[in-house]
Amino acid sequence: MAPQTTFKQLELSQLRANKSNIRTELTDIEELADSIKAQGLLQPLLVTPHPEVEGDYLVIGGHRRLAASTAAGLLTVPCMVAEGFESLPEQIEAMLSENTHRSNLTVVEEADAYQQLLDFPGYTVEKIAKKTGRSPSTVRRRVALLAAGEQVLDAVKEQKIDLFQAEEIAKYAGEDDLVKDLTAAAESGQDWKWDSAKSRAEKTLQWRQEYPKVYEHLTKLGYDFIDEEEADSNAFKDVRPIDLPGLSWKPSELLKVTSRIIPADILAEHGKDGLRPSLNHRTQSVQWCVPAPKKEKVSAPEPTAEELAEKAARERAETALRIDRAAAQKYLEGLIQSPTKIKGTVHKALAFFLANSLTETTEYARLLGAELNDSDLSFVERREAYFDVFLAFTTDQLATAMALEVIGSSTGFKRLFQLDELSPTAWDFKLKQSKLGLLSEVYGLEESTGLRLAREYWEPALPDTGDAHAPAQVEDEVNF
Repeated sequence: MAPQTTFKQLELSQLRANKSNIRTELTDIEELADSIKAQGLLQPLLVTPHPEVEGDYLVIGGHRRLAASTAAGLLTVPCMVAEGFESLPEQIEAMLSENTHRSNLTVVEEADAYQQLLDFPGYTVEKIAKKTGRSPSTVRRRVALLAAGEQVLDAVKEQKIDLFQAEEIAKYAGEDDLVKDLTAAAESGQDWKWDSAKSRAEKTLQWRQEYPKVYEHLTKLGYDFIDEEEADSNAFKDVRPIDLPGLSWKPSELLKVTSRIIPADILAEHGKDGLRPSLNHRTQSVQWCVPAPKKEKVSAPEPTAEELAEKAARERAETALRIDRAAAQKYLEGLIQSPTKIKGTVHKALAFFLANSLTETTEYARLLGAELNDSDLSFVERREAYFDVFLAFTTDQLATAMALEVIGSSTGFKRLFQLDELSPTAWDFKLKQSKLGLLSEVYGLEESTGLRLAREYWEPALPDTGDAHAPAQVEDEVNF
């Protein structure tokens, strides 16, 4: 039954703001006060008799109008007095009904109000939906939004992220790292970052939900797990799932396995407990391992003086090369992170080329420090996403990343600073020398102590040049 209402002109001193007002922020009071001064208050307040103070009234709808009327200096305001709102739940229902069909109630305020009602005995989502005119699904989504946390709710209030993103983030309540990652991606305003973060979060949450079940399931089948550290040690070696018919690295597939499976060759070599699973949290998969073969120790003969000298020279060169590689890599990465020339036709063309380089594109992004999860993107979406990413870097940065990829990126770069790889007898010796030449001529990477020691190690002085030069001292730091 609808409450009975009567119109009254009430003094401001008789009106009390409702402590349970669902609107937490009253905005644009001064602007509304100016309008009231010019035209008067055109829309009455909705009030109900105060349950404790006779002659006073609680405001149900119109807290902003009440504040503006006070600021405008009014003594009385028009009010619709409604009977039947004695209880707090009834007052909250009325405030929701008054505000949700207007655009000035934020979704966070709406969600808080729904949760207040649910905290009262006898209130359900369906009852609230019926009372407020909202659908049950809307009420559920708004209440679920509160689980996203204060940072997300503040971002919604400040319109840094939209409602859809906030509701998506709320699904990961309790997973603080995922919530943080998703919130940062949403606030970036870049669709590819949001899609990438959402894809990572979905896969990570699925893994976190499934791996305890897999552990329990495989343990019951008789498998003995080893931890990640053991699986990565020299005591075990990996077995590819393709070599294990009936098994998999995917948790969802392993949950369907009904008995312990051990291939005949593994059973013969390692016994019934030879096949060991491990939960790999880095790759979010189950890793299968068998004991690595033990190497027999063979007593080596005493080295000669020449062998000891050769070993010492090798150690000096290898030590210097390790120092040089780290310094050189830091130097070149610094060049990538030091923009100079910003825009231009060449810049856009180069970004386009890198984005359309298929398998090399992800390596360019890694070198630039701008990796993205493209597993769920189509070819066209992937190309466009990388193109947008690369446009943020300068021409010099893109060119340097391209040069380092041609050199071989991390793997190829390491080979330039490994003693055996610098042997003149290596099949690609000239190619490596040309790469070092590029780094020297274009990027100013001069021959370091380690490279000089390597050259001296592989190219000793000719017989007619006299004694070889004394071994160079290895410096603790190498400046390029």
